[in-house]
Amino acid sequence: MNRICEEVQFLGVFAPQEVATATEKTSAFVDASGADVVEFLIYTGALSSGKKLTVGIHTSAEASGGSPEKVGDAEFTASGAEPGLAVVSYRVQGGRGRYVGVSFQHDADAGVDCAVAAVVRPAYRPPEDGWKLVV
Repeated sequence: MNRICEEVQFLGVFAPQEVATATEKTSAFVDASGADVVEFLIYTGALSSGKKLTVGIHTSAEASGGSPEKVGDAEFTASGAEPGLAVVSYRVQGGRGRYVGVSFQHDADAGVDCAVAAVVRPAYRPPEDGWKLVV
């Protein structure tokens, strides 16, 4: 049995830094080839109760995230003045770009420290066996 850290890949895609209010920021894009699901963990400093964090999920054919296509979004509302964690998931789809990233912004009254990590889970591949189909 594998440990969780052996089952998934953790990637830092947006280094911790202060993000000004109403300023959209974009993470680095991760390679989703061979993956089943990519989850993004968006960490924020304290947001006042009722303040919002808006997150968009984007795909691109380019590793740099050029010409991204928005494939989903979510809005999170702070319920207290504590640091927050927002989680968004993207199930990999064959017709979309190979690379996936997120954009986000908050509406706090001042700058807030933010960071983003990506968790990539590989698609299940059954083990090879000795059975062969001969026609």
